[in-house]
Amino acid sequence: MAQASLASAEAYFYEGRLALAKVQAKRAKEGLINGTPNWIRADDILAFQVPRSN
Repeated sequence: MAQASLASAEAYFYEGRLALAKVQAKRAKEGLINGTPNWIRADDILAFQVPRSN
């Protein structure tokens, strides 16, 4: 399930649907081992913020 959630998170992220991406990334992290590459990918999505323009 965690892999499917990560795949969904990435798909939403690349579509620009950040809120949905973060929901799926959080779900993915709960099923992944802390510090693994996939866990880090999910964590990166959660940490992402849209840059502000000045």
